[in-house]
Amino acid sequence: MVSKSKLETLHLLKQELEFLERGGYGGAMPWKPVSMFLHSPTCPNRLNYERSVLCPQCLLYRYVADQFRQETTPCHFIALNQEGESIHSMSRHEPVVHDRGSRRGLAKLAPD
Repeated sequence: MVSKSKLETLHLLKQELEFLERGGYGGAMPWKPVSMFLHSPTCPNRLNYERSVLCPQCLLYRYVADQFRQETTPCHFIALNQEGESIHSMSRHEPVVHDRGSRRGLAKLAPD
């Protein structure tokens, strides 16, 4: 039997993939800078500008390595591929990273 937490995480990741597939981050010409996870249905603070929900309460927080849990946006340090690339590391090289690794990375995070 799959735990409720794993089912919730799987549902959340599926929502994020659907969001990406619908052009969720503004496509090729977003009207303002966007941040993967922070501006998506995944983030519990997406519409909460005060960011009152603490990151450890997010379902994705469990995928953040210990050394990155104190970062301002710990979800940007989740390894999305075998090379350990994250939103943070890819964004240093490319301004738009959600198409390159995030879809495969989200699929990788899905609970077993």
